[in-house]
This record gives sequence, structure tokens and C-alpha cells, in this order.
Amino acid sequence: MNPPATQSQPDPLDHITLAVMIRATMDSLPHHPDASADEQDAQRHAAFTIISTLRPRDVLEAMLAARIAATQFHIMDDLRCAAQRDLAPNLKLRHRSSATALTRMMEAARRELTRLQAFPARQPAALSASIPAARVQPALGTAPDASAQLAAPVSRQAAGHRPAAAAAPRPATGRFAVPTDAEVAQLVAEVEAIQAERDRPAVDAHERLQAEVASRAAASAVALAA
Repeated sequence: MNPPATQSQPDPLDHITLAVMIRATMDSLPHHPDASADEQDAQRHAAFTIISTLRPRDVLEAMLAARIAATQFHIMDDLRCAAQRDLAPNLKLRHRSSATALTRMMEAARRELTRLQAFPARQPAALSASIPAARVQPALGTAPDASAQLAAPVSRQAAGHRPAAAAAPRPATGRFAVPTDAEVAQLVAEVEAIQAERDRPAVDAHERLQAEVASRAAASAVALAA
């Protein structure tokens, strides 16, 4: 009796996704300023070898493998910059601190990859949504449509956004207008009326004081005559 045929599961990591991860890794590699084209190709080949050695089986493992490979070259580039003789001490310390932080990030990614590889690879789920089309990018140097800017406040008001309080009307700015004679006379009359209101309490107090002094003087004269 022949054993039942087993159905082979599809590869969790498709070739397109793996190619995208590898391309992203190659684009993020730091190259030496004096590196030739052959040296840059050798560096990309080394990064590809690192990803192949890590053996990613699904998308998550491919993400971690690409991160590990790219981070390794950035660590070495920071250490190379820190080893320059004519570099300022504070810049050397900055490069060494960056290399230390990147090393921690790479070790965390390596531990996570080891943990994931202890379990079966994850199969991608069938999503109900499809891949959206690329957005149309506006041309450089083009200003936004003026009609859209004018319609924006109207749309916000239609959506229920109202200002908390109406702002007081501000005077129109422009050329200075010379006031007429009637406006000048009205302004002078208003200023004189305000000044008279301010001076009236002092005048009334002075008159009351004089009346009181006169009354007391008359009372004293009457007392002396008696």
C-alpha cells in the first residue's frame, strides 16, 4: 500500500519579497569615499552572503536578516571614522557611541531571529485588500490650487468647526486719510468734555471748602460779638 501523497506547502518567503529586502540592504550600505566600483561590488556581495548565511524563511526573518547585514557595515564604518587621526575628539566619541548603539540593535535583531527560527516558518495570510496603486506625485515647483485653499475654510465650517468668538473688526490698512474739519472739532470737543469731567470733582471740593471756612468765620465773629 502506497503512503498518501503529502502536499508540499508553498514557500513562505516569495522571491519578490526576498529581492526587495536584498535591494534595500544594498542601498543602505555605507561605502568608503575612496572605494572603487569593484570594492563596492565586493561589499554588496559580502552583505548578500550574510543574508544567505542567516537563512531567512519568511518575511519577518528576512527583515531581521537584512537589518543585521546592513547594521554590521554601519558599525564598521563608524569605527573607521573614529580611527581617523585628524578627527576632533568629540566626533570620535560620537562615532564610537553610534557604533555601540548599532551593535546593541544588531545583537537584539540576531537574538530575535534565533528565537523565530526555533519555530516553524510563518505562512503569509491571504489579505482581503489588494496592493494600492502608486500615488501621483505633484511636479516640483508647482503651487497648490488657489481654489482649494479658498474652499478649505468653507469645508471646515460645513463640518461643524466654528470659531469660539467673532473677532473684532480691524481697521483697514493703507494710505493715511486726512481728517476733515468737522472730525477734528468733534474730537476736540470730546477731549474737553472728558477733561471737564475729571476736573469737576476738584472744583466742587474747593468751593465746599471755601463755604465751610466762611461759615466758621461768621460763627466765630458772632460769638465774639456776644
